[in-house]
Amino acid sequence: YTPPAPGDWYYVIFRSTSGASVVRHCQFKYGGRDGQQAVYFQQNSGMVFSNNLVRKSMAHGIMVYLASAIIDSTTVDSCAYSGIWVYPNAASSLALKNSKLLNNAQYGLYVQDPAKLSLLSNCDISRNGNIGVYVQNNSVPLSVIGNTISNNAGHGLYVISRDDAQDTLLLIAGNKIRNNTVAGIYSSRAHVVDDSITGNRYAIGVVGQLSLNGT
Repeated sequence: YTPPAPGDWYYVIFRSTSGASVVRHCQFKYGGRDGQQAVYFQQNSGMVFSNNLVRKSMAHGIMVYLASAIIDSTTVDSCAYSGIWVYPNAASSLALKNSKLLNNAQYGLYVQDPAKLSLLSNCDISRNGNIGVYVQNNSVPLSVIGNTISNNAGHGLYVISRDDAQDTLLLIAGNKIRNNTVAGIYSSRAHVVDDSITGNRYAIGVVGQLSLNGT
């Protein structure tokens, strides 16, 4: 008997013809062979992906590539790279809610410019080996609401909007951001409302413009 191990298989891919698919209550464990991701959204939009488990990939847990993905009530944990990687293309976008990204070796969530994140809601993103949430030069309005982001080995939440002259691009509200190694929140211009930020090396770091004349 050989026990299962990360990299036992490659990945499950959802392509453009998978648009009407419903994937619920599935487990994707021990994938990611040869640096691949266990679950792969490729040029796909509109499918339902909820209440799933992605665990112990040898690389990323989930990759979103030229796709508009909505991921709900899904756990991604103990992967050798990032929990979720949104590939750097303007056609790649993600909304993530009610999910857990835990104990991944790199980032919990990594959204690389010019990919987009529109919603991060009611998620637990904790104990990852680098920044919990990394969003680079986001170009769409983003709401980060009601999450727990804790004990990550970098910033808890790193979110930079492409245009820091707009107040409406970034809302950070009602989150618990605790015990991260560097800053709890590191962001561009944002509305930060009713967050509990404790135990981080720095509570908040800001890049770019703090305020505009007349606002």
